[in-house]
Amino acid sequence: MICASVLLLLPLLYNNFNAPPAFTRWGEPITWDSFAGVPRIFSKYDASIHSTIYLGYDSAAEQYYAYAAQNNNYSWARPSIRDSVHAYLLGHEQYHFNISEIHARLLNNFIRANPGREEIDYKLKLYALQRELDDMQDKYDEESAHSLNIDLQRWWEYRIDSLLQVHAGDSGMVTDYYSGGQAFFPVRPVQDAGSNSSNIPYRYSSIGKYGMTMHSLVYQQLNYESDVASVESYARALYSTLETPVQSITVQSGSNNDFVLKIVADDTLNQKRLYDLWTVRPPYLFQVRAEIPKLEKDTIGYYRIAQSFLSSFKVVNTDQHWRSLLDEDSARVTIVPMVTVKKPDNYISETCYNIVAGAVHGFYRGPIRYNDQWLIAYDITDEPDSVVQDHALYVNSKLITFKDSGPDVLYVIPKDEQPKRPYTVAVGYILRSDTAAGCRIMHNQKIQVE
Repeated sequence: MICASVLLLLPLLYNNFNAPPAFTRWGEPITWDSFAGVPRIFSKYDASIHSTIYLGYDSAAEQYYAYAAQNNNYSWARPSIRDSVHAYLLGHEQYHFNISEIHARLLNNFIRANPGREEIDYKLKLYALQRELDDMQDKYDEESAHSLNIDLQRWWEYRIDSLLQVHAGDSGMVTDYYSGGQAFFPVRPVQDAGSNSSNIPYRYSSIGKYGMTMHSLVYQQLNYESDVASVESYARALYSTLETPVQSITVQSGSNNDFVLKIVADDTLNQKRLYDLWTVRPPYLFQVRAEIPKLEKDTIGYYRIAQSFLSSFKVVNTDQHWRSLLDEDSARVTIVPMVTVKKPDNYISETCYNIVAGAVHGFYRGPIRYNDQWLIAYDITDEPDSVVQDHALYVNSKLITFKDSGPDVLYVIPKDEQPKRPYTVAVGYILRSDTAAGCRIMHNQKIQVE
């Protein structure tokens, strides 16, 4: 009788029946404080989260909606793990919660696609998604061995983050509109631009997560090796100089001086394995890298992430993006009335401009044909925006200045000011404080218009 009584009481103890109902809605990262349930006496695990999807009704909007929530009273953790040392395990539980959120988003997508239905229709869809949710939760625990298989735990984190993005209406594809490089990132990357020690401009997107790093990097450079043998020889020399021995390399040549290099190398100093994809698409050189821990075993999860990331990369044509910026914002570029330049190198009138020798000052896209004009998108990499007074171009012995309020500078070469093609246009900027013998200096970069 005592044993029977204990067995009858166990479910009540597990449910923490003395505590008032408590739920944590999906959003902020969970903490151990939200695991308020009584630990399972006979369980071999240290913690368990209880999360699922719920159907709500917004009376103001007169519509149903879905949300994911954790039932705090049914979620439990042993006292021995409630400290920062076990943040990794808490992360495993967070991704259980994230799986619930994925299915809540699926239900919301269904509700938006089927508005005005009866509650029972949405509940039937909820029940079907609940079965899929439970199945995914079981597979997650099975493959990751409840987080003990670290590399497969990381693979599941990558998958779950990716699904969260996709089912939030975000494709996850990050596009650099200057070069056209595009890659999938499961979370929003850090992005930046600048010039390296050789004064070659670059742009990149990068994340550090899942115990690894991934980045998409592009350089703008006009001169590249022209044959496969030279490209392979150059790549091997480069990795040898960086003390990252090449384990394998394949080179594929395409049309229009395009090359693709797939390289696997080892960073022996930092115990990392590098999976690199180099794509030569003049005037751009792309490097896509996935850097994983170099382990003797249990790397299949990291390898899957690396291959998924590299295979997502492609180069797309982004010219229409720049054209549409002008279509959507006709006041974006204001051309100041042109002034006649008396000499090719300087102009003396009310204002004196010194057109200095061209150098690399930024990253550009174009020239792009646009309504009988030419459009050049330009990202200044060597000066902060706050010190630039005017954006300008020098063409046909005339100086044209622009007032562009957007984050990206767009230069327009008017139809009436174009010399016979091919010709060179100087694109650049004028700083607030620059003077040279009384003249304002135009820092410029020469760009060819074919």
